[in-house]
Amino acid sequence: MAPLIRRIALAAAVLSFAACTGEDRLDDIFRGRLEALDRTVARRETIERAKRDRIESIGRRLDFADTLAAYARLDTLLDECGKYDIDAALGYARRKAELAAAAQDRRMIRCSASDLATLYARCGNYVEAIGITGRIDTAGMDDSERYRYHNALYTIYEGMSLVAIDEADRSEYRQRLAAERASLATLFMPSEFVRAEIMRTEGDDSSALRLLHSMPHDRREPSHARAIWAYSVAQSHLNTGHRDSAIYYLAMSAECDLRTPVHEYRSLYELAALLYERGDVERAYEYINYSLEDAGQTNARINIHSINRLLPIITRSYNTLMERKQQRLNIMLAALSLLAALLAVAMLRLRRDNRRATRAERIEARTNGELKAANAELRRTNALLHEANDLKESYLCTYIDLCSDYIGRIDEYRRELGGVARSGGAAQLIEILKSNARIDRELKSFYERFDRSFLDLFPDFIDRFNELLRPECRVSQPDGELLSTELRVFALIRLGITDSVKIAAFLRRSVTTVYNYRVKMRNAAAGDREGFERRAAAIARFEKQ
Repeated sequence: MAPLIRRIALAAAVLSFAACTGEDRLDDIFRGRLEALDRTVARRETIERAKRDRIESIGRRLDFADTLAAYARLDTLLDECGKYDIDAALGYARRKAELAAAAQDRRMIRCSASDLATLYARCGNYVEAIGITGRIDTAGMDDSERYRYHNALYTIYEGMSLVAIDEADRSEYRQRLAAERASLATLFMPSEFVRAEIMRTEGDDSSALRLLHSMPHDRREPSHARAIWAYSVAQSHLNTGHRDSAIYYLAMSAECDLRTPVHEYRSLYELAALLYERGDVERAYEYINYSLEDAGQTNARINIHSINRLLPIITRSYNTLMERKQQRLNIMLAALSLLAALLAVAMLRLRRDNRRATRAERIEARTNGELKAANAELRRTNALLHEANDLKESYLCTYIDLCSDYIGRIDEYRRELGGVARSGGAAQLIEILKSNARIDRELKSFYERFDRSFLDLFPDFIDRFNELLRPECRVSQPDGELLSTELRVFALIRLGITDSVKIAAFLRRSVTTVYNYRVKMRNAAAGDREGFERRAAAIARFEKQ
């Protein structure tokens, strides 16, 4: 059986290895961050529903507001929808522009135009976006308006630098993007994000990380600002080659984006690319598809373009993964088949061994029963031997006492007869010898000593003997005596004297009288008459307490 067990254990080890080859090898801290992101992805429907309800609640109050209040609420709707639903956001931006034009408020007109240009850039409509920014009057702008204006230009040139085909055009757009970034650095509050981005473009990622980690923003609650912060930290770690740390912060950023929620983001699909490099193809495939779905919902052309560059690679890797899984499945099926065959052989052997064991148990049980019966018989025989030895010892002592006593009495009787002969003569001596009085006294004394000796050995003999008789026929002790003649007959039988002649001689009775006593007791038996004397002879003795 030992070689078979070893083969089964080897097959189980093969199955375990095949099941574990695809496990994620990230450290526990990064795995925990990814699992938190997975839980957020699983709750996407609940989070999205809460977002839609919030937008609808603000929209329902829009029609009952005056111009300024409506403009402020449209601004809030733009914040909610800007990176969530660009089509809806465009509608709100156009309504803002209409309200601003109707109010003839220059500040409102400039802010609404910048917001509209930003949204057009996110949709990929760069010509329209540039046209709108070109018509904005920049004279007299405050910092808030300048931020909106330069942010619109930043979004335009960022998108154009990503989608440009010609390298010269791409270089020009990057230069304009750097100029807009520098402008935002003097306006953006907090400006640390833009300053950190400038440091990264200059290759000083260590300073960027120090700046980002010194920011006092609340990092405990998920928010879009926290998502931007974590994304910026991840980019610096990525530039310095710390890819594990980049994965950690990209997962944090993606979790915040999804819990805000927004549909326009970069963290999730960039995280998917890093996970793909680490071999976590299944999670990367899920994240990239989720990102593509969100980008399609928000109509963000820049994100769709970036995701589409990664999707073919991950799709091919996913197909490879499926082929690898199929191979592992085939190996596992083969191992399971081998294991099933080994288990079948083991079951057959176990069944044969069980049959043998059952037969051995039956033989052992039968032998044990015979041994128990033999032991019981041996104990009974030993008890009888002990009892016989006790009887012999007791009666030997009694016999010695009787002999000694009777020798003394005979000598006393001799001296008495001698005195009678000397004083009374032969006639008086003959008269004494003819009398039975002395013999009767000696017999009475002898029977008393016999009764005491017997009851000392069998103190419950009378009660046990009466249990063998019918209630109306039970015997009792006669007045002045320990045993009656009937009881003495069966006391002698208990002691092993079963011959009626010997019993009659012992009791000074005729054989007929003894026979009648025996017949009388047999007729009075409560059970089987034929076995009455055998049961009486088997009455056991017990030790006195």
